[in-house]
Amino acid sequence: MPGTKPEALQEKGSETVPGTKPEALQEKGSESVPGTKPEALQEKGFKSVPGTKHKPLGANGFDLVPGTHHLRRFLFMKYSILSKITDSKIVGVIRGQNPEEAVQLSKGAIEGGIKTIELTYTTPQVDNVFRQLRNEDVLIGAGSVLDPETALNAIQSGARFIVSPHFNKDVATLCNRHGIPYMPGCMTIREMVEASEAGCDVLKLFPANQFDPSFIRSVNGPLPHVRLMPTGGINLENMGDWLEAGAVALGIGSDLNKAYKQSGYEAVVTLSQQYANKC
Repeated sequence: MPGTKPEALQEKGSETVPGTKPEALQEKGSESVPGTKPEALQEKGFKSVPGTKHKPLGANGFDLVPGTHHLRRFLFMKYSILSKITDSKIVGVIRGQNPEEAVQLSKGAIEGGIKTIELTYTTPQVDNVFRQLRNEDVLIGAGSVLDPETALNAIQSGARFIVSPHFNKDVATLCNRHGIPYMPGCMTIREMVEASEAGCDVLKLFPANQFDPSFIRSVNGPLPHVRLMPTGGINLENMGDWLEAGAVALGIGSDLNKAYKQSGYEAVVTLSQQYANKC
């Protein structure tokens, strides 16, 4: 009302009269009046008003609500693992006839300079292989994972990433929950879109021997955000073509198995050195 003194209204924190001092509102952390100090909100991690200064909430740059610090940690862990995979370029796919063979293949690949190992669940008693490689200086993941139960077992065994020959939405959900990268096998644009929308950042192009390296450029035309890791049929002769075409990493497996069967452990070391030197 005209002539009404605003003191009573100010005491209640009202802003109905121009010029009302917002001290009461400021004490409650309100942002309803221009110039209100948002310290209370800043302490809780909110971006309350444009230009408000607040503490950074994590290396990934996300501004998240209180109570989601675990999500920031999972995101950082996930992308740290992916960075190691894409930096090393080569993923040694280990498929042993028994645990002992898988351990020998893995150690030979590691000695030869391969920094990332995928232990496949087609290997009998693969849990034993995880345990025996636990102290090795290598990033270890699990392959041939077909369902969320197997994915959980792999994560509990120490797998830092999960690979499948196909896309499984339930596996994607479980891996997202644990902050673990999931790289499913995809062949079609539809599969790639579904996997990407489920949070898969790197997709396994499988089997790669059914495609030409130029396929990556064809995919990246309509889907420029899709990153592919060709697996199946990769060898020393064609790996350069795949990397030049845009592959972020390569999965190799059959070459390692052939070398081991023909000439044993040392042959795996030598072949791994050749792959590592070409990256």
